[in-house]
Amino acid sequence: MVSNAPRNTTIRSYGDIDDLQEGPGFFELSCDADCNPECDRYKIYHNGALLNESKDSRIKKDRRNAGRYQCAASNSVGNRFQNSTNSLDIDIKYAPGNVSIFFSSDNGDMQEGNGSINITCYADCNPECDGYFIHHNDRRYQTKEKRIIKDRINSGLYKCDAVNSLGRSVNITVILESNKKELAINISDILPRDVSCRTDCNFPGCDSEITVKRDSHLYRTIRSREGIFENRAVERSDGGTYVCMVGTRVSGNNFKLIIYRKSKSFNFFVFRIDLVNV
Repeated sequence: MVSNAPRNTTIRSYGDIDDLQEGPGFFELSCDADCNPECDRYKIYHNGALLNESKDSRIKKDRRNAGRYQCAASNSVGNRFQNSTNSLDIDIKYAPGNVSIFFSSDNGDMQEGNGSINITCYADCNPECDGYFIHHNDRRYQTKEKRIIKDRINSGLYKCDAVNSLGRSVNITVILESNKKELAINISDILPRDVSCRTDCNFPGCDSEITVKRDSHLYRTIRSREGIFENRAVERSDGGTYVCMVGTRVSGNNFKLIIYRKSKSFNFFVFRIDLVNV
């Protein structure tokens, strides 16, 4: 039998790689070659860099693993690697991420007066984002870029979100607002009214119900900017540490309510008797 170095080296995939989406799961690659004796060494390359030295590879469906794959095989004849005659281009699609917003002024300053400010929304999308929205306070503009005049009415908070066929960027921050982080209160007093929860988010209709938890247990469900506590007298069971939640997002701060009982008061009438020896 004639011995020969590897020939017809190819890299191939298992299953459909034409519509890979980022998320759980893997895609699999294999390096094949005609070898006599059998090939006993393999290399798989990702974007020109050595990935591993295996015949088969199981690779996570992560955007960082997109790119070009090639391989090489070797046996004892010639003691050298034969590169694959083909390559595989792996495209992994994902919903928008890394959304950011940038400002630029036509004359370099941000002062009221002549001139304008350009606002631009950016996002990392695959496939390309086909929708951008810029939000200013309660207004929403369907555009990637917007120019505003330097007028005080245009002051405020600007945000953006992006959309493609796989989803949209979502940003929700849950905030617990209170004048104090901790409050000691008597059991006969009224619950504090200045403790509330709100959401800060970048898409319309995101002011969903907020879950309030006390010591990790459900206390009640409220709307954004609604007070945590009802208008009633304090009960002993109200004591604890409170946080606000929307889904898995938890407020970065909390509020602690300490309950104590008033000491009973006693009125004393003191009568003094002095005994005098006569």
